[in-house]
Amino acid sequence: MAHAPPIAAPTVRLELRNGSARPVTYDVSGDEFVIGTVPGCDLRLAGAALPPIVCVVTRSSEGPRLRKLAPALPLLLNGRPVQSANLRAGDTIS
Repeated sequence: MAHAPPIAAPTVRLELRNGSARPVTYDVSGDEFVIGTVPGCDLRLAGAALPPIVCVVTRSSEGPRLRKLAPALPLLLNGRPVQSANLRAGDTIS
């Protein structure tokens, strides 16, 4: 019996926008992309009031997913609070 090849995780690209500064693009190539303020995060945010780790973007064959890791910090996806959500092209995380 032949096995189907595994379905590859989709390519994920994040674009960081900060005011009028030029956007910075990050390619998510691994299974997880950690966003926070401490060394070791894939995307380091500036801000003294931010927690060490804010959220993680995971890639799988089912598509990219956002998961909140900082309990006290609001995480918004397209202006709505989320704990965890699937991501689509054009989504805005704040």
